[in-house]
Amino acid sequence: MRCAACGCAITAEIKKDRYVYYHCTFDKGSCGGLYVREEELERQFEDILGELQFSEALLDWMREALRQSQKKNVEYHRRAIEKLNAQYAKLQNRIDQIYLDKLDGEVEEAFYRRNVSHWREEQAQIRTRIERHEKADQNYIEQGIRLLELARNAQEFFRTRSQQGRAALLGFILPGSTLRQDRVVPLYPEERECEAPTAARVFEVFTTFQRHHLSKAGKVVQTFLPELKALHRQTLRLLGIPISTFRQDLN
Repeated sequence: MRCAACGCAITAEIKKDRYVYYHCTFDKGSCGGLYVREEELERQFEDILGELQFSEALLDWMREALRQSQKKNVEYHRRAIEKLNAQYAKLQNRIDQIYLDKLDGEVEEAFYRRNVSHWREEQAQIRTRIERHEKADQNYIEQGIRLLELARNAQEFFRTRSQQGRAALLGFILPGSTLRQDRVVPLYPEERECEAPTAARVFEVFTTFQRHHLSKAGKVVQTFLPELKALHRQTLRLLGIPISTFRQDLN
């Protein structure tokens, strides 16, 4: 957490050997920041987490998005490994060829050793990269769904966990939140201050959604409305916006 006024870190300090207060480090000088009791910060974070609402329909939508992402993730690793294996084989061909050249007396021993050593190092680096791809968590979809369930029950989780568990939860759901005077301002992953999750995903869904007008002599004679795909309809349903109302706003 950082100070909203100056951007310095927020630190904890024990008063009277028992009370924990959080405040700005004031590394850039006095900024008007206040000292806030730990219990008060916890109460504010608990209230913020209680405002997070995930309907079952939204969770289903996010689960499907994770599954689609999983498919892309698997394909990415497959192609990366395929490319790395080709690079490894190319280096091996060079090593085999220069060895034959050495046997035929076409290259000197020092030249042979220097090049083979360099190519072996490259192969070792390629093997390391292949192993990383092979060990990449192909089951991250299950982890993602568990995190969604965690976010859905974030307030209860926050109440019942240790300080370490609470810090991990806040780092996942509210990364980079700030303290303004004595009030917590949640900063969501889009890195802008807001009181509730932003609509970035909604904008992404409708970013290519366009209507077109056919004009003649400066007057619109016909309007072509875009087709509402299944994802558009589901998003509108999740937002509680009737499709008829949405279409009226387009006209």
